[in-house]
Amino acid sequence: METCLSMSKRWVSVKLMILLLFTQSLIACAVPSETSPSHQLSNIIDHDALSELLNYACSQKLDRRASLLIMFSPPESLWSEQSYRCGDDNVFDFSDRRPPIQLPAEIFSSTDEQWILEAYRLIQQGTYSLMGEWIHPKNPKEISFLHRAFAKHPYITARLMASAPAPHVGEVWQLLYQHMDRILLDSPAVEDQRLLAFAMARDGREQEAISLIQQLLSQGDFASLYVLPFVTLDTPKPIENEDEMADTTEPELGYQVLAMLENFVYQQNYPKEFCAWAQDLEPGPLANYVATLLVNFQENLPCTEG
Repeated sequence: METCLSMSKRWVSVKLMILLLFTQSLIACAVPSETSPSHQLSNIIDHDALSELLNYACSQKLDRRASLLIMFSPPESLWSEQSYRCGDDNVFDFSDRRPPIQLPAEIFSSTDEQWILEAYRLIQQGTYSLMGEWIHPKNPKEISFLHRAFAKHPYITARLMASAPAPHVGEVWQLLYQHMDRILLDSPAVEDQRLLAFAMARDGREQEAISLIQQLLSQGDFASLYVLPFVTLDTPKPIENEDEMADTTEPELGYQVLAMLENFVYQQNYPKEFCAWAQDLEPGPLANYVATLLVNFQENLPCTEG
């Protein structure tokens, strides 16, 4: 009798334990974990995956979603996707000095978040001081991190480097150019190649920037014209040596851009959109070269001056 009673009690205990485990499993299924990340850095390997991340953060209206835009958005004149705005025209200021940021809690795991915040600090936030001075990476650990970053998350690192508003100058950055260039040139997204042209111009690599812009224009990418204002162009300068026959020097880059634009306008059959772009240019060397072009093409491309 006691044996049967003891067995009965044990069976009741087993059933209660099973019921408890079942209930806990139901609760776990019904209530999603707040720490489960929606994205993994290892999966963001191209432009489409990055756009998906930005669109997700915006569509879900995640807190601190502007931090993602600060990291990856190009200058506003190069925006080709509405997701950069995230429904707010003043979501952030594209300034040389990047602010400290915090990411939405729902986006990445703690490991991924720690990595990308460190990459952001070194690649964007830590490249320009409050006094307007460029900062050169000197810490061996930080330099090692930058090189390993291209092996760990190549596309993310290239985009962070290309999206930085302040120039990357110095030997350390020059050694990293090749990785950024290769990744973004191989990208099938024209937005990445356009952003690379901006980065080249920003870092003082004017000839490389012009060559890439020329390649994009030859493919009919009208939006690449908006990279040109970031390119520092030379202008004719007086010759100081009295023995010289000419009065001024010839601006090599300026004339190259002028010839490139003339060829583009001709190939595109004198597009009216070129007028709108030209009239929005700020005064300076580029505007002067474009004005010369418009004079040459005024019969086929009549642009009213604004």
